[in-house]
Amino acid sequence: MQADDAHLALFLPQRQRLLVLAYRMLGSRSDAEDVVQDAWLRWRDCRLADIQQPQAWLLRSVARLCLDWLKSARHRREQYTGVWLPEPLPDSEDAWQHDPAWLCERAVDVSYAGMVALERLSAAERAVFVLRELFDMDYAELASLLSRSEAACRQLLRRARRALAEAADSPRALSSATQPLLLALLRAVQSGDSDVLAAMLAADVRYLADGGGKVRALVRPLQGRRPVARLLCGLYRRWGQPGLYWQALALNGGPGMVLCHPEQGVLLSLILACDINGEVAVCYVVANPDKLLAMQSALASPVGTAAVRQVGAERDAAGA
Repeated sequence: MQADDAHLALFLPQRQRLLVLAYRMLGSRSDAEDVVQDAWLRWRDCRLADIQQPQAWLLRSVARLCLDWLKSARHRREQYTGVWLPEPLPDSEDAWQHDPAWLCERAVDVSYAGMVALERLSAAERAVFVLRELFDMDYAELASLLSRSEAACRQLLRRARRALAEAADSPRALSSATQPLLLALLRAVQSGDSDVLAAMLAADVRYLADGGGKVRALVRPLQGRRPVARLLCGLYRRWGQPGLYWQALALNGGPGMVLCHPEQGVLLSLILACDINGEVAVCYVVANPDKLLAMQSALASPVGTAAVRQVGAERDAAGA
């Protein structure tokens, strides 16, 4: 077996988890793939005889690359136009799927709201939380990775858990809305009746839109039942132009919607989070075209086609 073949044989079984780690750390599919590719190049050039635990070596390598990326990205994030949201991932992206038992065993929130909550953590807190909770990395390895003491790493984890628990207690970061609620909200938007729509929203509902300065989008979050209801109804008049149609698509393990154009493809994605009362607490809208590339390929794939449901048919049936 050639050296590259030996390296590849050890790397490929870990690639899936490395992508999960990088995406949880960076919130971007493309950046995660770049980091994992960089890790592969480093792995390919190392001497296997010097490495006793390949999986641990690869996890540490990807984590370090993510930390370096986050440091360099801090300025870019600060200069980002409007609200920055993680890149939504369609569940039909096979390379990003993972053993459900592996995720459930760790009880880690993998929803889109969970990804948004992770953005509130510092880079070190995020690294400790993801590596400890999702990959069960011991404190000695964490201390070595972050150049901190084990006690400091335990403190980082406590702070991260506390911050995420506070986010979970808020209606803005609970589990994703069910598909029926999503479709009902869309029908209310299509009706143009903001009163009907407002009744589905939490009193302190928030609307967050990420256009990245490349398409028109609110640059600040909008909060409040009436303002958000009016905004959604107003936007639908622009979104509802001839030729555009909505499709349901599972995103980040929960129901989502994408607005499509027959020629331009996906124009935006919509993910909801609801509170304990079943009311919509947050509307996450991603319209930055750079963050919609995964959806384009998912809708074009046989898996994505099977998972997609065109809402226009339901709208026509409701109006019949």
